[in-house]
Amino acid sequence: MTAYVIFFSTPIDEAKLAEYSRRALSTVIDHGGAPVSIGALGPLHNGTTFERGAIFSFPDRAAATGWHESAAYRALAELRAEAMHCSISVIG
Repeated sequence: MTAYVIFFSTPIDEAKLAEYSRRALSTVIDHGGAPVSIGALGPLHNGTTFERGAIFSFPDRAAATGWHESAAYRALAELRAEAMHCSISVIG
């Protein structure tokens, strides 16, 4: 079953966010993932504390988890923390 990784984020540093996004996307692709939607959030009910969102599809939960736990993605953790406040979840 397809799994989706869902990001909610608020930028801290736009330059670092651009670098993180570029580098992180290559790790997603390397693990069989693909972007579904990326952009500003438009709250529909009860608002949100985040400004942006992103959804990535993976073949299954194991692929999504493998991506998140990969050495290549884990190496971006410090840059991610400097670039944005975020929440990352998987569904499916």
